[in-house]
Amino acid sequence: MLMLAVKHFVNIIKNMKRLAGVIFVVLLLAQSATLYALSPLNVVISEIQTESASSASEEFITIHNNSAEVVDITGWRLQYFSATSKSFTSPTRTITLMGTMSAGSDLAVSSTGYTAKNSTIFFSPTLAAAGGHVRLISGKAPNEIVHDLVGWGTALLPEQEAATGVDKGSIYKRAAMNGTRIDTDNNKADFAVVAETNVPPVQQPTIGTGTTESPNQSTAQTYEGLIINELLPNPAAPKTDANDEFIELYNDSDQAIDMIGLTLQTGTSNSYSYKLTGSIGPRMYMVLYATQTKLTLSNSAGKARVIDTQGAILNETAAYGSAPSGSSWQLHNDTWSWSLSQTPGAVNSVPKTDVATSPNVKAATTTKAVVGSSTTKASTSKAAKATKQNAATQTNKTQVSAAAQPGGLNKYVLVGVGILALSYVVYEYRYDIAQKLRQFKSNRTISQNNRK
Repeated sequence: MLMLAVKHFVNIIKNMKRLAGVIFVVLLLAQSATLYALSPLNVVISEIQTESASSASEEFITIHNNSAEVVDITGWRLQYFSATSKSFTSPTRTITLMGTMSAGSDLAVSSTGYTAKNSTIFFSPTLAAAGGHVRLISGKAPNEIVHDLVGWGTALLPEQEAATGVDKGSIYKRAAMNGTRIDTDNNKADFAVVAETNVPPVQQPTIGTGTTESPNQSTAQTYEGLIINELLPNPAAPKTDANDEFIELYNDSDQAIDMIGLTLQTGTSNSYSYKLTGSIGPRMYMVLYATQTKLTLSNSAGKARVIDTQGAILNETAAYGSAPSGSSWQLHNDTWSWSLSQTPGAVNSVPKTDVATSPNVKAATTTKAVVGSSTTKASTSKAAKATKQNAATQTNKTQVSAAAQPGGLNKYVLVGVGILALSYVVYEYRYDIAQKLRQFKSNRTISQNNRK
């Protein structure tokens, strides 16, 4: 009797080990599927040029909206990694994107000074002709979404196989069928090498509106809601002032704002100027880097402001003093302060307590103006409305389903695993369960007979 009990116990242990193995494999597969879940928004990297026929510094990257809907790419990033990179944790360069892409549209980002008429976002020459990787991502860890990855030449971590190396003046171009860019997750199969011709593409999405047309100039344009929201005067190494300083504008209104004719100025005496172009959609951002504007943000003291064609101040920041390395000058509840967390194209972070607040933190005043009006009046800064960004921004950001959120198992996976485990237990002990049921039925019958 004892031997039978021991044997039965050993069988139970073996079955439990098999069950644990099944559950482990299911969890592993579910976790892998979650970590590498693709976004439902089909935006891909469509072209890469590492150098032109005339210069190794003439580079561009184009992304294409394969979906049939408008996609808000504000806050998305293009990351470049060297060919020898063994992971995607520390990019050599990150390019922050902004704006919206209409269905079937393209966005080109170019190296500084290259095809400026066709690009709206620029970066310092970075791409190695021999090989490298470019990723298109959105979100932040642990909920980071990888929309696309392209490796070329000697790249170690491409999608399956790296795209074949190109000669100087050629382009990696993704194949297309019926206007849709093909994506088989094999870089070598997806990309062909074409000659350099009229690049990058002229078609461009706009910043926040999804159209390249300017608003009707016969309609009065108001600038109520236009805010300078963040400055980065002193980037921490290895970032540089010339490449990584930025000024962020925000439209805290329900109407698109046409920026044509406005001027952005910096310096304690407003000595540096940049003519603005494009437009900002409602509750959207425009991030302007020094590579594009050539504006100077002093490390010792400064401010920024936007003026109209008549010189009226539409919005300005509070003046700052000495700029801490790596900290950005951010607006929080109508107050300017330093924060270690830079947030270009996104809601400002809560100021860090270990960064000193500038003595000049009083709210800036602004002037509200209307195109075509002969009068302007001073008003309280619209910067106070920046506190609404948390809710408004979430509406404009790309939404990813819970099932596609990386960084953890969702409830549906857990329910599925639970059902699988329960089914396995029932099947494995089906005879024992049947015996118990027969015994229970027999005991019940005997009990009923005894009561008669």
